[in-house]
Amino acid sequence: MPMRLNGGASILFYGLLTACVTSCDRHKALQLETMEMHKQIVNEEQQLRQTQAQLVAIGHLGQFNAAGSNEFAVAKANVQVRVQDKERVARELAEEKEKLEKLKTQLADYQAAQFKASRP
Repeated sequence: MPMRLNGGASILFYGLLTACVTSCDRHKALQLETMEMHKQIVNEEQQLRQTQAQLVAIGHLGQFNAAGSNEFAVAKANVQVRVQDKERVARELAEEKEKLEKLKTQLADYQAAQFKASRP
């Protein structure tokens, strides 16, 4: 047999029921908001990883991001050695070009002398 509530109890019951429904609605709203925030965080993390990967690919981060001062000093020294090697090779190339020009001039002089000698 259904239980009947008197007036005061009925108002209290409906008040509690309304509070529960409202609380449930708030909970659902907070849950949806939390899910949306979680999606945003996941998307931002993914974009961050993509950006980091792009930076690594173009050499802005790479292994030097986590490298200590020793590793960075070694890498810097290696770069300086390569620059010095490039400058040395450029100087040697310039010297070789000068030698080549001298040899071309000597060859032209020799050919001119041979041509004069072959003519009576």
